[in-house]
Amino acid sequence: INAEYMGELTSATPAVLGGAKDSKEYDPVEHKYSLEELAARFPSINLDDPSNSPGLTSEEAARRLEIFGKNLLTPPPQLPECIKFLMHFLHGLLLLLEGAALLAFVAYAIDPLHNLTNLYVAAVLIITVVLTAVAGYVDERSAGAIADSLLKLLPSTALVARDGRVDVLPVELIVPGDIVVVNVSQGRTSIPADLRIIHCNDCAVNHAPLTGEPDLLEREVNMSDPDPTRSKNMVFFGTLMGRGMCAGVVVRTGDKTEMGVIQRQCTKKDERTILQIEIDRYVWFVVWLSIVMAVGILALSLAVGIAVQVAFLNMIGMLCANVCEGLPATVTMCLKLTAAKLRENQVIVKQLACVETLGCTSCICSDKTGTLTQNNMTAVHIWY
Repeated sequence: INAEYMGELTSATPAVLGGAKDSKEYDPVEHKYSLEELAARFPSINLDDPSNSPGLTSEEAARRLEIFGKNLLTPPPQLPECIKFLMHFLHGLLLLLEGAALLAFVAYAIDPLHNLTNLYVAAVLIITVVLTAVAGYVDERSAGAIADSLLKLLPSTALVARDGRVDVLPVELIVPGDIVVVNVSQGRTSIPADLRIIHCNDCAVNHAPLTGEPDLLEREVNMSDPDPTRSKNMVFFGTLMGRGMCAGVVVRTGDKTEMGVIQRQCTKKDERTILQIEIDRYVWFVVWLSIVMAVGILALSLAVGIAVQVAFLNMIGMLCANVCEGLPATVTMCLKLTAAKLRENQVIVKQLACVETLGCTSCICSDKTGTLTQNNMTAVHIWY
């Protein structure tokens, strides 16, 4: 990139490279430039023979890497494992059991000699809470590990022109201005960044990972549409080369690519599932019912002349009696069994609470079947 264009990139990086990090727009302009204009901005291009462009020098590439960062998509924020584990103890039903265990301890502390049963009840409740929380955490962590391992299947290297020769480099080290070669005959089919094509030969790409459309799209050097996502001289990070080869100059990397913009648009806070909403509703119902009944028992006991200490123990006993000690373990076990059954059918469940939501789903309506299936449309029933 020449000095003037490099100054634009460094002084107005958000505007030039796909907008600010939190921008929802994708607005590259390089697809509108002719090869002459592009070569004036990217000296790494050999205008006489674009297929033999020298690329950047190693020193310049290292400098760009410090400015623009690694060519990686920023993962969604992740909680530490200890926090994830502790979050399982805040489950609605487990909170109910924890409250019952606390009350049982209080009842035991009031009269330790004659209330050993309350101590046993509290111990059983605590053991139930711990085992249920551990079971849920272990299952979700194993599912998350499987999902994360799928990322390792993505290509980690690309053919990049550096110092006048084409080398195999890690994808994360690609920077704007690099010349990248994608050749199906060499087994290189993954597009490692957003590229403006400067040379191609019988080139066609598959945008299914980006749009869900399975058909191959022809690519060429010249602009075909003012919209960069529709122009035939652009290829995008995460898509696949279906035929031929192309060489292109990198114009966007990492979060500033089209795929990065879409990821930011789709990233949102986790919503509560139907099961969680219903459980919370049930917990509050039990809590208020228990409080009303306990207060009634306390008032009735005092009214008939029962000692205050005994009346208070009766109230705590009523509160504990309304708690379904086995319900959390039963719900967790049912969800685990369902998740195991889904895993046999190659479905990974990262959160157990989502299993019940999937069970409530009767129909999925989508106009992008390629993003949900194997990208093959097959007729299985015909009515006539």
